[in-house]
Amino acid sequence: MYELSGLTHIRMKNPFSPYLRLGLYLASSDASNTSENEGNGFLYGFGVDYTLSDGQYLRFDFTPGNIEGDELDRLMIGLSVDLQ
Repeated sequence: MYELSGLTHIRMKNPFSPYLRLGLYLASSDASNTSENEGNGFLYGFGVDYTLSDGQYLRFDFTPGNIEGDELDRLMIGLSVDLQ
């Protein structure tokens, strides 16, 4: 799955910062080696950043999706580092 997306944050005075993810995706699968499923379209998701320190954020994210009936829901946890 390939994805291009952007985030828009709601900055708050506490360490939590909710956001919305919007973008496009291209997905393909070949489970049986005989036919390949492909799909593309819009994606959306939502999540929250937790500020650890200046420029370091712990990110929790959920993005639902499917391709021809196959569920591609994703729950992600990650670390974001701002190098500026």
